[in-house]
Amino acid sequence: MTISGQPDSLLLIAFSGNNPGSVIKLDDLVFSGGNVSLSEFETMNVSMFPNPEKSSVMIKAEGMYSIKIVDLMGHVVKFKNHANEAIELDISDLNSGTYFVKINSHESSTETLKLIVE
Repeated sequence: MTISGQPDSLLLIAFSGNNPGSVIKLDDLVFSGGNVSLSEFETMNVSMFPNPEKSSVMIKAEGMYSIKIVDLMGHVVKFKNHANEAIELDISDLNSGTYFVKINSHESSTETLKLIVE
């Protein structure tokens, strides 16, 4: 077992050699002391319905946000800037298939939802 300083890391190598079925048990494994490099991020409270749909979807999020609908090739097929609270988005001009709806708040949070157009 090797434990090193910065960055925090642990390397544990275990093998059974020629003894199939060997078991290693770790009990009361504790890491302490400072940052363990797990970053927390806020998520937006977003909902989109109905899904799947063929004509329009309702998108609800808190505050100001922008919406991009992206096809599976990565092309932006629809864009709506400065949406607020809930909006109805017309998708009747989109071909049937799967899309990604990227919602960016003006506080720099991002959510990505899958949209299926019938």
